[in-house]
Amino acid sequence: MVGMVLKFEVVTSSSSTANYRNSAHDFQLTKGTPYYIEAIHQVTSGSAKLQVAARFLNTELLNTQTGFAKQERVRLKFGSTVVKAVQTMTITGFSSMNQTNAVYQVQVTEQSGGFTDATYQLCIYGSCTEPLTTSADNTEVEASMNDLAFLETSESFTVTATPTNPQPGTLLTITFNSERGGLGGIQIMTTPVSIGETLAATGSQTTSGSPSGDFLAVLHTCLTVPSPLISPTASAQQVETALRIMYGTRCSKKLKNPEGKSRHYTFETSIPTGFGGLMTNKVEPFCGQKVVRNPGYLFRDMVAASKGLFLTTSVFLVCFAYRGNEIQSRIRSSYTYQNDMLEYIYTYYDVPVTLNTDEGWHLHCLDMKAALSQRQPAALKFYVKEIRVFKQGIVQEFFIDDVYIGRKAPVDDLDKVNEYRILPSKPNNALMKSVSVVSPSIGIDYSLENELLADELETMPGIGNLGVKRSGDCANFQYDITFLSRPGDVPPLNIDGSDINGVGVVVTSQNIEDGGLWFGPIFGEFLRTFHVKPQIMYDNKVYGLQGSSTASSVPVQTVQKYVTDCEPNRKPTP
Repeated sequence: MVGMVLKFEVVTSSSSTANYRNSAHDFQLTKGTPYYIEAIHQVTSGSAKLQVAARFLNTELLNTQTGFAKQERVRLKFGSTVVKAVQTMTITGFSSMNQTNAVYQVQVTEQSGGFTDATYQLCIYGSCTEPLTTSADNTEVEASMNDLAFLETSESFTVTATPTNPQPGTLLTITFNSERGGLGGIQIMTTPVSIGETLAATGSQTTSGSPSGDFLAVLHTCLTVPSPLISPTASAQQVETALRIMYGTRCSKKLKNPEGKSRHYTFETSIPTGFGGLMTNKVEPFCGQKVVRNPGYLFRDMVAASKGLFLTTSVFLVCFAYRGNEIQSRIRSSYTYQNDMLEYIYTYYDVPVTLNTDEGWHLHCLDMKAALSQRQPAALKFYVKEIRVFKQGIVQEFFIDDVYIGRKAPVDDLDKVNEYRILPSKPNNALMKSVSVVSPSIGIDYSLENELLADELETMPGIGNLGVKRSGDCANFQYDITFLSRPGDVPPLNIDGSDINGVGVVVTSQNIEDGGLWFGPIFGEFLRTFHVKPQIMYDNKVYGLQGSSTASSVPVQTVQKYVTDCEPNRKPTP
């Protein structure tokens, strides 16, 4: 009777990577029992390599003792149905009232006894005027205040500036013309000059403002920046627009509509063709609600027949807002220039730049015409086809917002650009990505720290020491638990989620990795390679011979072995 071998597949993998841990969990090997295992693979490219490994589950070794040991890992998942809450505001009893404009008085005095270049700024809701000297007149102060970021088209300031005597300085009378009524106050910042001359400033409200009753503004509890004015008869779209503005970054007119611009990319609705990158609201924008993550270009002329953007005395400067310290310190300009032979030559130049690596938004400006003229001083004309930026590495990220191309920078002092912005309203210090309220919690304390949960679980008898790592949000989160002090395979960790509140709550315990000891790769002494021709293995080890109890072992080489006969047609017998 001929013996039969029953074969069945225990594991398969379509992966082309050399990872032998694509194992079968439903097939176990029993100690003392020999097994016939076929491992078949196909190589599409590169050198052929096949390794076989096995795992011993009932081990007493920890991964702190050997790198071949793996600890049991379990994942507890808490999920729920995400339901967006809807907040309803019902506003009744609206009636017109006698509106009164708020009036403020600010006095700024020179400390040196004479007029200097020391400056002051007036700030409301975090947005400030340009630096002003005490010699600034009504028109200059008024224009600067009417550029503050929170102002709407229906609102304005009227300013009267009066020189003070005998102490040099200025007395400002500021009237806020608005149906809003009053303000949250005016803050005053002073900056001394390099030789130390300083200013002293005081401010007060002389007339309290009262609203007209025809508009309202939304304000989060504990926050100070209100929304734009909303009419009681406003449509849903108008209310949504006002809230989006409140949850975005509000910028002064000099940033929203800069003087001398030729092109202005805001990235609020789309990314220009060919720029690359991803439009996102995952970070606080420079202005508005959206930014671009990891773009490749600040400008790109995609018209094949065009030479590019012609640089003139009105178009030569590119300015861009950036966040993140992962931009390389070069800006590549691909351009065509006309030489003194009236020939047009296309080339590129990596302009070295110095970028600020501090946290937050920064503004950088580059005079393209000056940089290219320095490289080709005899050139008659320049046409810029592309302006490109590069990131430091594959995994890093940076963000670009508001790109200006024109004849002057949006602000005179680039280091003060953040003083012309009102940051988004952030309830619970969270950046709002939409006007909908976040999903409710599923009833478990998501704030429970990893160490505290480990302490709670370790009170269970026999569970040992645990390592815990949490991820997710309050509506869908998970804990990955590693058994640190229990070797080998650990019984399943079950959880009862019947007492958890929430919408469509699902609680599962999932095994990530069985604990055990890996043997692998299994070396050739225990493996055979399939071949149609007969195979013979012989042992050629060195053996020690001992003649008596007192004699030492003498190594003796085994004799040379020869294959003298082979019967390939012999059949196995039972």
